[in-house]
Amino acid sequence: MAKGARKPPRKKPTSTHELASHEKYLAKVPREVTRRQLRAYRLSDSVMDVVSIVCIADEISNKFAKWRDFIHPLDPVSLDDLKNWFGVPNEAARRQLNETRTMSANGQMWGRLTRVRVKNLPTQRNFDFTRLDSEQRLAVRQMANNLLYGYVDAEEARRPQTAAVISYMLDQSRALHPKVFVAPNLIVCPDDHIVFDHIPVLYFNNILVYGEGQITTRGHTKIDAVQIRHVD
Repeated sequence: MAKGARKPPRKKPTSTHELASHEKYLAKVPREVTRRQLRAYRLSDSVMDVVSIVCIADEISNKFAKWRDFIHPLDPVSLDDLKNWFGVPNEAARRQLNETRTMSANGQMWGRLTRVRVKNLPTQRNFDFTRLDSEQRLAVRQMANNLLYGYVDAEEARRPQTAAVISYMLDQSRALHPKVFVAPNLIVCPDDHIVFDHIPVLYFNNILVYGEGQITTRGHTKIDAVQIRHVD
């Protein structure tokens, strides 16, 4: 490109399809609801001032500049952050616990939770996971899983073994530099396939999929949407 020449405009990450033709299927989400939802990610609702993703077949990744305005860093500082963003929020986990308290004969709790050998958990904070023996590593993984997906009361979170695992979980999460993808709506047309490549959290007001349209996520991804709808 010649010196001083203007760069070509960046291709917008949406097709020429009109959003208006889909509006009858979309939930009308008040701005205050969006603001409250995004506050949980410590984001301003101004991140929603981007176009909707409408009827495209593409791979969405942090690697591509055209998606930069849609992808935002997350900085977990508490167990609640980890649960709200990547697992089951504590209040939702409390409701699940109240609904199902039965354990099966093999010791597995209903859902994702497992019985942990607490005596195998390290008690010191900032432990080196690589230096733990196999039983300790298993206990840490199981406890981390339970903390992420189960109900955790304040007393449990303060216990030395639990606090040590929470500290480990936060360190591991920060090391991965987690991101959230935010857009008002995701609309997938019948012949389109859209792929989200290793983005931990997706947030939309609406996800609308027509016919055989496909959404694929690579890696562990949590989808947060006010409405998810399929139209034949």
